[in-house]
Amino acid sequence: MENKLQWQGVTQSLYQAILINVWSSIAAALFAVIGVFTLGLGTVLSILASIGIVVAQVLLFIRLGAWRELVQEPDKKAIGNIRTAMILSVVGVVLGLIPVIGIIGGILGLVALILQLMGYSSLKKSTTMPTNAKVGAGKVFTSQIINIVGVVIGLIPVAGTFIEFILSIVAFVMMLQGWKLIANSAE
Repeated sequence: MENKLQWQGVTQSLYQAILINVWSSIAAALFAVIGVFTLGLGTVLSILASIGIVVAQVLLFIRLGAWRELVQEPDKKAIGNIRTAMILSVVGVVLGLIPVIGIIGGILGLVALILQLMGYSSLKKSTTMPTNAKVGAGKVFTSQIINIVGVVIGLIPVAGTFIEFILSIVAFVMMLQGWKLIANSAE
């Protein structure tokens, strides 16, 4: 790492984008549950939350690029996988809003989660990252596993949406813990 202050600035801005992304994701899942009972209001709110997700993921994509410039070569590829996942996630969220082809958005979302898993798996084994950053990447990795389980269960009508919401909260807490460790790991 070139500079402790640069690391802190970039990782703190990543943490802020993660907060926006996670809160928007939780809101979208909650509004999907509400949509089951309200026949319309939940759908409108879910679309608004999806816009928040897209904005957050664009911010993440940009800020991950800045982070990639601060790490050593072995970790650049891992962060590149995470950035690619952000692009797929944005496309997936947008496609998910279209009724007939929404399933394609869900598939892209799963592919994005898998790419993120690959990236965070590499980062948690990094030989060049600070120790707390590696521990944080491990927590984020675990949160992504929980996310994948939630997305798959979410495909089950009615009950699946509720279970996905609960799992998204668990993943939310773990992801925040992980990114907080990364953001505070400058050595």
